[in-house]
Amino acid sequence: MLNRFATVVLAAVLSFLVPAATQAETARQSKGPIAFLDYVGKRGQEQILLSPERGPVQTLFDPPGDPLLEEPEFSPNGRLVTFGIYTRGQTRIRGVWVMRSDGTHRRRIGPGYSPTFMPDGKRILFAGRRSICKMRLDGSGRRCFAQPSGPASDYDPAISDDGRRIVFSRGGVYERLMTMRSDGTAVRRLTRNGSGASDPDISPDGKLIAYGSYSVGDGIQVVRPDGTGRRELEPRRCAEGLSNSDPSFSPNGRRIVFTSGRDRPAGPRRCRRLPITPKRLYTMRIDGSERIRLHRHPAHDPNWGRSVR
Repeated sequence: MLNRFATVVLAAVLSFLVPAATQAETARQSKGPIAFLDYVGKRGQEQILLSPERGPVQTLFDPPGDPLLEEPEFSPNGRLVTFGIYTRGQTRIRGVWVMRSDGTHRRRIGPGYSPTFMPDGKRILFAGRRSICKMRLDGSGRRCFAQPSGPASDYDPAISDDGRRIVFSRGGVYERLMTMRSDGTAVRRLTRNGSGASDPDISPDGKLIAYGSYSVGDGIQVVRPDGTGRRELEPRRCAEGLSNSDPSFSPNGRRIVFTSGRDRPAGPRRCRRLPITPKRLYTMRIDGSERIRLHRHPAHDPNWGRSVR
């Protein structure tokens, strides 16, 4: 009887302890570092930070002056990071930069923004003045695809791991998600006009596209490459400062990192404006379950990279 009682007590204790351990492991079961942007100082200067597989958050780039930084993205082998710099003031020059993943050897390679590496790691895909462009790491071989008709612009490109498909945002007032072949042909719409779709990322197996939906509140959705199977993973929250955005797949495709203000109470269900507060990094499974906060650093524009190889 005593042995049975001890067994029951032990089982109860283990059931209490395991979830905490499992949660900590789950947050990092998809190995690889995460690069993201953080606002610092009274004027909101930006830094590029790194959340490694183990250990504390590290600073990769703390720029002098007061530029805006854009969307750090790892190379396929994890050795490089590309990002954008947008100078404030009268000049307002946007440029694509590259640095090593330890923050050293930074260099500007050309004008543009929203950069991401192509699968060969030797070229950059980025947004030009109004269209999607690509160039080599030394800035040569610059080529831009056809511009959209009317006043719209194309930006936020993502490319599949096999290099065959590019997904991007096309804006006017509200963005919609577009797709095309990597040679710029077969352009078609994935989401309806006015859907507010932006910040797309393609899963490593190419079967899902995650993106932010900003039409009414901010949420995270996924859709198949053919435009079917659209579903919401992280609900849209109407109040500004509570939004969910910036999804990026883990290297093994099992989880998504994103930014959210979900720690704050949502308040009334109707859309309303709240004071802007920093968002944090979270991860979740690709079905939207097991949401876990990684740390308390303010964050936006995360990218989940592969371990250096």
